[in-house]
Amino acid sequence: MKIIKSHDKIDEETLRATIAIGNFDGIHLGHLKVIEFVKELAGQGPVGVLTFEPHPRSYFKKDEESFRLMNSATRIKTLEELNLDFMIELSFNKVLENLSPHQFAKQILSEKFKLKHIVIGNDFRFGKNRAGNIDDLTRYGKEFDFEVSTVKIRKLGTEEISSSTIRKFLKQGLPKKATEMLGKEYQITGKVEKGFQRGRDLGFPTINITFNDTLIPKYGVYAVIVMILSGDKRGMYYGAASIGERPTFGKNIPNLEVHLLDFSGDLYEEMVNISLVEYQREEVAYKDQVSLVTQMKKDCNLSRKILNDRLKENDGNKATQ
Repeated sequence: MKIIKSHDKIDEETLRATIAIGNFDGIHLGHLKVIEFVKELAGQGPVGVLTFEPHPRSYFKKDEESFRLMNSATRIKTLEELNLDFMIELSFNKVLENLSPHQFAKQILSEKFKLKHIVIGNDFRFGKNRAGNIDDLTRYGKEFDFEVSTVKIRKLGTEEISSSTIRKFLKQGLPKKATEMLGKEYQITGKVEKGFQRGRDLGFPTINITFNDTLIPKYGVYAVIVMILSGDKRGMYYGAASIGERPTFGKNIPNLEVHLLDFSGDLYEEMVNISLVEYQREEVAYKDQVSLVTQMKKDCNLSRKILNDRLKENDGNKATQ
């Protein structure tokens, strides 16, 4: 998949291409439906997505708590797995902010990228002050020679499948509900950093990950699956994770700590991917380390049970397919 930035010279990659426009934060089932539809429309022609960096919400609300489900690098990696020809990542800046809907359609979609067909969700807004809607884009398409199609936003039960809904579930400590909308467990990817080594001193060594401009799920303990992506320990491991400020040791910057079950070794500087499987309990400040260690043993035992049950359930599902 070719990555095209705002300043890149465009050759033939996007000429008469079919694309989906959106933020694609989290790449959930709704996004996958849109991309599948784009591929069907494109046939043998070029197919891609157009998105923005930074996320417009981050641009307009710089002081807001991090809300993104994935950063740019993770989004690119996830989209690459969908066999697209290209991804356009527009710089959301002052120039783009001030383009009217008509200017955006003319200068960006038509003149710069020369697109053939554009697919959007039925809540799509664009241009300065989000003044443009589906009807506007359809009208501009007739003026500038591109087609416009919409895809109805999917629902899961009564809930709309959206990045906003997934964020809500993660903030409520409901990762299993987020999984239903994502089609897989919510994942946090990062490099292992050196912490205070308190876990090692307590007999539960942990790997430490910092949240870099991404959403921090509800504080507490989770059963997790860890994929080690680099180094000589590559592979999948079970783990018990804690997200929060570690209140037993004072107030600290929120991070993610994971104790890998049945693992020994040094993972500093390695890349890992952590999947949140199930929320176990809220974060608690313990009166002493003995109480903390007792609870950590219980947490690890429960994580192991949850993850073993998940494996059995998945194996059972495969057997009946």
